[in-house]
Amino acid sequence: HAFDARAATYADCGTPFWTAPGTSSWLTILGRVTNMRTNNLDAVDAAVATGLPVWAGVSWRQVAGRPVQTFDEDTRGDLEPLVEGLTGRGVGALAVMHTPVTDIDAGLSVLRRHWTGPLGAYPESGYFIMPSWQFVDVIEVPDFVARALAWTAGGVQIVGGCCGLGPRHIRALAAALRG
Repeated sequence: HAFDARAATYADCGTPFWTAPGTSSWLTILGRVTNMRTNNLDAVDAAVATGLPVWAGVSWRQVAGRPVQTFDEDTRGDLEPLVEGLTGRGVGALAVMHTPVTDIDAGLSVLRRHWTGPLGAYPESGYFIMPSWQFVDVIEVPDFVARALAWTAGGVQIVGGCCGLGPRHIRALAAALRG
């Protein structure tokens, strides 16, 4: 993957900051294969080299009681080494992203063990069945807002939503945060 060239293109276009999502299996700027951790770290390094502020996100699931960076059965990798690898790379914020709402708290615990900078949380709700997301069993707006307020009370500064969470969720969260 030509991470350096892609990062330079974003910087040359006037991008104000860079987010490096750490999902394991999308065919995006980060690639898709068993070398996902290397892809994630290489993409972050390329983004940091542009001089733009960089926020990195990790996507994870709890599988058999242990945290793994995963989206599908073929691309599992332990979460802790990825988070350890992201620290000290010039990243301005770390987030748990594209992760089930129920796994955000445990993911934040992993981040806190290795990171003292700004934290983010933007969960998903629903589930994926090839070829697309199924937006059923989506967290109710008041439940999402309550969880997000608990995250911010615990020091999370960046909150939002990913797959399955829509404008109603974000509007209600924004209103609650404005108080």
